Amino acid sequence: DRDSFFPRCYDLSLVGDETCVFHGDFESTLARGVLRRVLTDGGLRPDGVPDEFMVRVALRVCKHQAAYEASLSNDEALVVRDDVPFVTPLETHERDALLSVAKRTGDAGNSNGITSSSHGDANRPVPESNQVVFLSAELKQECETVLRALDDGNVQVEMEGSRNVWILKPAGKSRGRGIGCVQTLEHVKQHVANGSNGLFEKQKQAWVAQKYVENPLLISGRKFDVRVWVVVASVAPLRVWVWREPYLRFCAERFGLDDVGNVFKHLSNNAVSTCSEAHVTDAFGDGNMWRLGEFKAWLKKEKLEEGIKNKKHDGEVTRAEGDEGVPEGGGGVYIPVKPDADNTNPVAFGTNVPSFDPYDPSQITDRDTEIDIWDSKIAPQIDYAVTSTLRCAEADGLEVTPKEHGRSFALFGYDFVLDDKMHVWLLEVNSSPCMEHS
Repeated sequence: DRDSFFPRCYDLSLVGDETCVFHGDFESTLARGVLRRVLTDGGLRPDGVPDEFMVRVALRVCKHQAAYEASLSNDEALVVRDDVPFVTPLETHERDALLSVAKRTGDAGNSNGITSSSHGDANRPVPESNQVVFLSAELKQECETVLRALDDGNVQVEMEGSRNVWILKPAGKSRGRGIGCVQTLEHVKQHVANGSNGLFEKQKQAWVAQKYVENPLLISGRKFDVRVWVVVASVAPLRVWVWREPYLRFCAERFGLDDVGNVFKHLSNNAVSTCSEAHVTDAFGDGNMWRLGEFKAWLKKEKLEEGIKNKKHDGEVTRAEGDEGVPEGGGGVYIPVKPDADNTNPVAFGTNVPSFDPYDPSQITDRDTEIDIWDSKIAPQIDYAVTSTLRCAEADGLEVTPKEHGRSFALFGYDFVLDDKMHVWLLEVNSSPCMEHS
């Protein structure tokens, strides 16, 4: 299930054009965020959702979304039904009221050591009691019921947050150029227009919109991503090697959802962070980057998250053959890929594949000794995402091996981010990646 590791993403180009679907998701995500925020705040508040009309519009959108999803059978999951339209029918003033919530400023982000708030509101000041207008019991119950129904079927609910932040990326560019975060459709249009300078961009409007992970794991208040090198040695059978010493890239400035336009808080590309004065004054490690060993040491020092530090996976966790004894600073390991159930698509396969599903909480049990959270929880999720994406590409005609079998390969740069529950999210896969500080 790609939704379990890949934040939903839409092709805004004139060729792939998923703009209408994106607009619908944007609106429904915003509506869910409004309900989450007002319930978290305990009611209406000046720096949150200030008006009951906004809540009722958001509630209407959420009820419509629930009705739309209920109208779809499993076999028709991608078909828009005529009886329940995909987008909620709203009057102009209703849609404007809903979109105005996204324009309101919010918290300054989380600055503690290990985690951030699930919805980005932990550090907002608690208002005086007379500043909060409580919802009626009936309205509150309606909000809780519909939100619970929608969240139960949403595997991305934790990372989704309540601020409706999306990230826009141009095609054919590298090193963070043109990437930006937005919260309104107006800003989406402005960003795409301002960033489409070349003839290709103007003609094709080659952009993608991806849901931003609003609850990233923070280290000293800073967001980071993980760059993993992946080599595909052949396609038939599919042979994948993953570099076992990935590195972390930190944002130059402290994370905060109060200023999504500040790329130094949200983009960890080295080429971007070097443009900030904080890249020198507040640098982490070597040029705002950590080796894996430094991250493991930090995880151990922090003693991990509650509910993680005394748990293990049900099934022996082993590294692939040949991985033992890899020195600090480098080492690759071959990742066996499971064949299809009907064995019609044979792939290289080994007996040392972890026997557990890293996304299945039922396979996690308690134990007294501390575990290595990277090897037992994070690395298996990365392996799962890598093999899953390559199997998708294989189905679409990925070609690596020429007639001279085994004499060529493809190198990819996978970028991941961890949320505050230690869940791994794949941000993107870079072909022909730059191997300098990037």
